[in-house]
Amino acid sequence: MPVKEGKLIVDLETNKLFRCAEIDLKTMKILSDEDRVKILNYLAKKTTYPRKIAYALGMNEQTVYYHLKLLKESGLIEEVKGETNFVKLYKTKKLAYCFIPGFAESSDKENINFYPEPPEFLKGFVKNGEINCKIVAPSPFPHGKYGKGSKSGYLIGEIACVLGNYGISKKRLIYLDEEMNEENRKDNLIIVGGLHVNLVQDEVNDQLPIRFDDEGTKIISYISGEEYLDPDCGFICLSENPFDKTKKIIVLAGLESISTKACIFAFKHHLNKLSKGNMYDRSKKARVVKYISENKIIFLE
Repeated sequence: MPVKEGKLIVDLETNKLFRCAEIDLKTMKILSDEDRVKILNYLAKKTTYPRKIAYALGMNEQTVYYHLKLLKESGLIEEVKGETNFVKLYKTKKLAYCFIPGFAESSDKENINFYPEPPEFLKGFVKNGEINCKIVAPSPFPHGKYGKGSKSGYLIGEIACVLGNYGISKKRLIYLDEEMNEENRKDNLIIVGGLHVNLVQDEVNDQLPIRFDDEGTKIISYISGEEYLDPDCGFICLSENPFDKTKKIIVLAGLESISTKACIFAFKHHLNKLSKGNMYDRSKKARVVKYISENKIIFLE
């Protein structure tokens, strides 16, 4: 069994969270060799090829190949393509840093990421272990042209918790829709709530493949051609950000607060299903869901 991710542990002195690694006896024996540890340290500083490792560490090139083979089988390093197919380069895998004293003073240590890769639906929203988006929450107070406030704002924490599975936020994460100025909108956005309660959703609604009608009283799917009037229905859409086309938006919106709750439930428990796209057109990452009970929803498309 090669090295693999273990449990999260907390340093009680710094309150920092770390991912430990699990290894078997064979891997421990591999790490007991001084030359292999030297190679691991060297690769922590740069991705390079066997001949250069041999020259830098004063080892025989064939011996280096032997050690690289064992380190690769253990899951501590990986082979990557060079400029040509004839050159094999090797680099340290992220979990190997658990076994390198002081992270080998690596120039890349600030970029070490022990978080799992996010599902396809969240690509761009979380990158290299860092949350890269803003959550746009509907104000609970009456506002906007409809003069309504939201009853589902308390669920925003559920979205933040999902993102926290894949990274940390180094800046402010949650904004009210009324706070979203021109600059704030030029980011990846997760917009929560329908057009009656979220000013930003109202502005992006017309560009979504599944959207509300002009009055916000029904959901129209431009993928299937279906219309949904049941207040228990909501939709989840991944789309281009109209305020900055290099960014993306995710909209979680229902006809009522209960159906927005269903959308957040889908986001929390069914990210892989959302990543697969709409059943009528898999290229469209947009789904309609219906609230059934506190712990159950169904996908209508």
